[in-house]
Amino acid sequence: MNQKVDSLLKPIMLTDNNAVDGGFRLKSLPYWQGRAFAEIAYARDISERFPGEYDDIVVAAAKLVREEFDKDGYVSKETVAEVEKILAPIAPLAKEFTLHCVGHAHIDMNWQWGYDETVNIVLSN
Repeated sequence: MNQKVDSLLKPIMLTDNNAVDGGFRLKSLPYWQGRAFAEIAYARDISERFPGEYDDIVVAAAKLVREEFDKDGYVSKETVAEVEKILAPIAPLAKEFTLHCVGHAHIDMNWQWGYDETVNIVLSN
């Protein structure tokens, strides 16, 4: 298998449904593949806080995703359902956390926009 399943598919960077990962390198992920990556990434983060306790589960889920991707070039809905079954023992712990999502936008008033246009854009969003 690919170096402990590509270090559990790490780094997985998900932004606006885009991801970059060692062997996957896709600009835009299909829904089911993005879902699998996000769930494994979250399980991996939890596993890192409880060393050894959930490692086998996360490795099994990542291995399943990697094997299907290597074989078929995509991750199916059925595989994601299987990943979710594998990760189910982590679910109660995962639900104890509160995630805070904070949006941020950079409006650059020094780049080609006049002051009035910048104020209008900021106020309209």
